[in-house]
Amino acid sequence: MIFNLLLSPEKLGFYKSCEVTEIFLINKSDNTILNLYTLIYFTESEYNGKLARYLTHTPENINKNYSLGIQKYYLTIEEVKNRFESLKNNIWINSDDNEFKQKSLELIPKQFISLKKQNRLEEILIKEDAVQSSYILEFFNSKKEFSFNKNYKEFNKICNHIEEILDFKFKIVPERIGNFIFQFPITILNVNQFVTEFDRTKISISWNEKLNETPNGIVTVTSKQDNIIIGSSTKKLKTFDEEEFIFDNFSYGGIETTIYNLEDNLILYHDVGDYMHDLSINAKVVSQDYVREFYENGKLKRIPLNKISPIIKRRPLDYNDEINHSVNHIKKIGLSNKLSFKQYNEEQNAVKDLQKLISENGANGVYLWDPYLTADEIFKTLYYSETLNVPLRAITSKKAGKINEIKKGFKIKKQYGLNLNLEVRMQHGTYGYPFHDRFLIFPSNNIYKEPKVYSLGTSVNSFGKKHHILQLIPYPELIIEAFDDLWNQLNHHECIIYKTF
Repeated sequence: MIFNLLLSPEKLGFYKSCEVTEIFLINKSDNTILNLYTLIYFTESEYNGKLARYLTHTPENINKNYSLGIQKYYLTIEEVKNRFESLKNNIWINSDDNEFKQKSLELIPKQFISLKKQNRLEEILIKEDAVQSSYILEFFNSKKEFSFNKNYKEFNKICNHIEEILDFKFKIVPERIGNFIFQFPITILNVNQFVTEFDRTKISISWNEKLNETPNGIVTVTSKQDNIIIGSSTKKLKTFDEEEFIFDNFSYGGIETTIYNLEDNLILYHDVGDYMHDLSINAKVVSQDYVREFYENGKLKRIPLNKISPIIKRRPLDYNDEINHSVNHIKKIGLSNKLSFKQYNEEQNAVKDLQKLISENGANGVYLWDPYLTADEIFKTLYYSETLNVPLRAITSKKAGKINEIKKGFKIKKQYGLNLNLEVRMQHGTYGYPFHDRFLIFPSNNIYKEPKVYSLGTSVNSFGKKHHILQLIPYPELIIEAFDDLWNQLNHHECIIYKTF
């Protein structure tokens, strides 16, 4: 059985106990416990008792139905074996040895996680400085039973609580909600790899002092460029000490290294490193001979300046540079075509790009946040939503003009069979707060589909008429929270300038 293989001494590590982290919800109506996430982490520390403790001093209130709790405790290896077997029958045994029936757990195939290369799953695993990789066995819960699983705001609230306490980021891996994960850190080796010249890389392996015999395996180093393998070399693990890999066709795009246990079919190490094109060292010399002086608000400011002496070791340019330049250019074109990043210098039918985004992403609604919005801008953007009766919201400001004039702009347009759930609010006076940025927002009503937010770079009334940049924002939740906050502050009859319901 794979559990016993991963647990066996000398395969991955020398485990003696387990640290259990339980994140759970308490149903307020009947005090039942629902597993939100449980991580069982194997350690090489001796078992010194259960030592159970709550990381939330009191249950954190989430909504009218649930509170959040987090606890940590330790188990013996035998206790963990029993719990693993029980989960096969959809039963979890908690720290008090009480059994809790789970719904539809499925043990999925083992997964190797390189903690050296960023991946989503590592955001909810334990990472230690001495651990470069882990295997996990995961019981997957495909039938979530929580009332917030389609409520992005409540899910976001839970994620924030968990991240503050454990630094687990469930916003990135929402599909793991309700799961149980057994994490086996790989501690039998530590790998150090570095590029020595422009055509070679050196690897050294340090083995755990408890290891009796080096595994029967191989070290493979592969050189890739543009997803094409242009060089590969393999060496036996048994005779491996510190080795240098030299390639006739060495990649400037990336080097993939894998250490593999052939006997047990286990990966022990994996990393994909970027090649360093140039070695650049800046030697700073602080000298009072170089000072910048200027006056600010009548006060003299003196800024000591560092004299920089760069030392650059540069390789000759060759065909690799042409390939890399072309690959990067194609990536930029792809971003522009997908409207993730696009520059505008003139009209270029730029507003059609906004209409395209709205038609493709507006299934759960569209929000427009722009201090210069009038009826004209609303008609050529939000009216192009192709989903029936989804919430369409817009916030404008007094910068757009007088309230009565903007209201009149909606009335003078001929409108038929709108089927719109549209509302426009204005920030003015003491209502809300002034704002400057312009955003096109696509909210989500499902935790498995991330919302999208685009920074427009300019107001809709000048979109595409002068240089500006349309770009996808990497952390949309923060913008949506800010929009919702201002929207709620403007929930007053003097701020509502138009709505269709």
